[in-house]
Amino acid sequence: MPRPKWATASPEERLAWHDRPIPKQVATGCLSLHIDRGKDLRTQRCWSDGEKRRLETCLNDVVRGLVATAEAVRLHGLANEEREREWKEQERRRREEEERQQKEARRAEQIGKQIDAWRLARDLRAYVAEVTALVGASELEITGNAEEELRWTLAYADRLDPLTPLREQARDPGAAGFIEREPLRTHEPYEEARTAEGGRAPCDPALVGAATPTRVGAVAAIGA
Repeated sequence: MPRPKWATASPEERLAWHDRPIPKQVATGCLSLHIDRGKDLRTQRCWSDGEKRRLETCLNDVVRGLVATAEAVRLHGLANEEREREWKEQERRRREEEERQQKEARRAEQIGKQIDAWRLARDLRAYVAEVTALVGASELEITGNAEEELRWTLAYADRLDPLTPLREQARDPGAAGFIEREPLRTHEPYEEARTAEGGRAPCDPALVGAATPTRVGAVAAIGA
């Protein structure tokens, strides 16, 4: 009974295959030697008695076949290991790229939210300024709930605006951590060149502005 194609066989065909009668095995008196490993390799893995020679007369061929199969199996294993390493490396790069894209997406979403908040804060301030200008032009007076509403609107705009911390630091540089930076020191080659030129040194871009103290401020992150 031929074995059915398992992927397309019906349940009845599979059951019939399992319930098939097992053929009786009869010894033929023919000696055979098989190598189980290396089925996909192009090496000889089977030796048997033939009409013209017996298995025991070709043991040298068997030994050579064993060595050749073992070497082929070893090389095949190394190739598989190399493919696995390449796959792992590709997978690592794919994960890194995916993480980078996710990080970029989060940053883009964050900056988008900050810009939306900044625009809304700008529009709220413009709204208050427009109301104030209209009232001033009409010689009216803002009182009661209207005045409180405008003050709340400005305070709300300051809370929304991601640039509010930066504006506060700009108004008070001392609170922003400004420090005095020491002037750069001249180098010996520069001093020697100044002496050789009679007290005047050639232009050295690295020393431009070295004698002028500057101020460096630590600015808090926008939107923090």
